[in-house]
Amino acid sequence: QSSGRTNSNKSGSSDAVLLAADRVLKKESDYRNGVNRIQVTALLLAERISIKGEVEATLLQTNSSSDNGEQNAEAQDFLKEQRERLKSLCDGNAGRMKGIDDFLRAVADVRENVLQEEEEGDDGAPPPDYERFILEKIETIRD
Repeated sequence: QSSGRTNSNKSGSSDAVLLAADRVLKKESDYRNGVNRIQVTALLLAERISIKGEVEATLLQTNSSSDNGEQNAEAQDFLKEQRERLKSLCDGNAGRMKGIDDFLRAVADVRENVLQEEEEGDDGAPPPDYERFILEKIETIRD
């Protein structure tokens, strides 16, 4: 009788894992949308603050009319700092996208593993720790 309960629990947990995995995989674009919006905004801003871009040209034109070299240097320093911050943001976005890819791939692998276990049948073993399995998959994918 305890074997029947284990089978039922394993089947129930695998159904829950499949349902959760399907939900996660269906929301793939949702996970990416926020990062993509930030990236598009960053690229538009990068175009504006680029070397010889419109912001630099405006600042230098304004400062050259007053013939103030110190203000030009400050403007150049400001733009350089903003470009570096923007580059850092874009690098972070690339890392976030990789993290999303790794997570989705791990969830898809877990889903495939569960389906494979269901096809092979229940051997009476307790259900696997899927959370640990996903974390291990993510680590394997990152390596």
